[in-house]
Amino acid sequence: MTRFRQFVRRAVVFFVMTALLLASNMAPAQVGLGSIGGTVTDATGAAVPGAMVTLLNTDRKEVVRTVQTSGAGFYTATLLPLGGYTVTVSAPSFGDQVFNGIVLHVGDALTINSTLKAGTVEKVTVTAEAQSLNFENATQASLINGTQVRELVLSSRNYEQLVGLQPGVAYTGADQIYIGNSSPNGATNVVNFSVNGGRTSGNSWTVDGVDNEDRGSNFTLLTYPSVDAIAEFKTLRGAYSAEYGRSASGQINVITKSGTNDFHGSAYEFVRNDVFNANDVLNKLPTTPSGAAKTISPRSRLRYNDFGYTIGGPVWLPRIYDGRKHNTYFFFSQEIRRVITYKAVTLTGVPTMDERKGIFTKPVCASTNAAGKCANAGVTTVPITSTLAQGYLTDIYSTVAQPDATGTLVTPPLRNLFNGNQQIVRIDQQVGQKLNIFFRFINDSIPTQEPGGLFQGSGYPGVNTTNTNAPGRTYLGHATYVINPQLLLDGGYAFSYGALLSDPVGLALNANSPNIQPTLLFPSTLPRVPALTFTKRNHYYDLRPLSRL
Repeated sequence: MTRFRQFVRRAVVFFVMTALLLASNMAPAQVGLGSIGGTVTDATGAAVPGAMVTLLNTDRKEVVRTVQTSGAGFYTATLLPLGGYTVTVSAPSFGDQVFNGIVLHVGDALTINSTLKAGTVEKVTVTAEAQSLNFENATQASLINGTQVRELVLSSRNYEQLVGLQPGVAYTGADQIYIGNSSPNGATNVVNFSVNGGRTSGNSWTVDGVDNEDRGSNFTLLTYPSVDAIAEFKTLRGAYSAEYGRSASGQINVITKSGTNDFHGSAYEFVRNDVFNANDVLNKLPTTPSGAAKTISPRSRLRYNDFGYTIGGPVWLPRIYDGRKHNTYFFFSQEIRRVITYKAVTLTGVPTMDERKGIFTKPVCASTNAAGKCANAGVTTVPITSTLAQGYLTDIYSTVAQPDATGTLVTPPLRNLFNGNQQIVRIDQQVGQKLNIFFRFINDSIPTQEPGGLFQGSGYPGVNTTNTNAPGRTYLGHATYVINPQLLLDGGYAFSYGALLSDPVGLALNANSPNIQPTLLFPSTLPRVPALTFTKRNHYYDLRPLSRL
């Protein structure tokens, strides 16, 4: 037992020294901390110097800081862990005053003023909720607490949706914001929030004070903390202090949960299924948008399962280690998503079966002269002699159904796969009133399959299909050391990784279309066949390939 405790102490010292050595890469001061300050006076309004102010964290039942008032009766305690607090003020020849019900949120600078009664030993207890106000700065901010995050309706269980509920924030994106870089239909998923009229790309998104933006695009996030793992998050809309830099618009800081003195946990599952749904009105229409007849489709299949669990409390190893005695706490969360949707796609400009044989209803330009103009009046039949063209017809267009008279094709419902798996672990350690440290790790994996291709959303069935994963990982260590009540050392280090890994798996993959072997002026290193585009010029159809498939 003694050796284990020595190991823990040495690990703590090593962590602190590492944080100090890496000070050049420290996390910014907006990490999830707050401060409490105020003045202590007597009944006449005179300052009470030398009064002792004790701050007790009620979530963990531990004294976090003890400070003494100055000659002017002023006290301040900065860089405090978030949570519930009881503040006790005592001084010789005065009765104690106790403030209960104080809740310190991320970035708070609370003012708790005390008036002591002289010549009494009676303890005065005050419920401080009404006094927990920020008089320290003019920051415009809105807080969404953990209960609101969990209980308000979120169609995709993504906390970002709640940002749009706050004053001064406008959202200009799609109806739902999914996690990851794409939505289940394959379209681009971006975070389009304008805060106080600022640019949507000018916001700073952080988790526990650490950057959480996808720097590849600057329009999406790196990780997406589970709703059940969020203690709270605050949006700063303007007039924020100098510690919040880099971005000129809003500052959105998410704080993850941490363990408390008691064990707490939860388990959940959210289910959606097509058996609960009515059929889509477009599926029931007997005609296409252009008026041609089509087959009535049954309702699209839907499988939506979002489940997970959380657990937190003191680190407890029977007969070895008791986190309550040594102020060691943990929190763990895992959320798993399994989403399968089916959606029909309407395509236009699809070549008919005759056109794929070289037979056209209107004259086409099959050759041009030196001036770049059509060499003849156009022809309606073009022999297909090109090996490359035959390769496209064999490997790609042979799988595409006949469109209607206008070239419109309504595909059968296409399968979209949208999964996710996330783990969050956090360890907090309080060493007396001098040292507070924590380590937090987030691991996101978001495997998806897009039938129309990543960021495209539509295309010929089975052609542009891609398998994609958007992993995101963040490691964070943070320490606060109290040298004395007036001098504190605060530092941290974070390392993050993110990627967007997408591979073609449909007929656009070279291996799946062996008959397409083009000779390109600039060879491509991507394992996919070149795309084609057909354009119309004047009254002729130009069949020269350009760029789209």
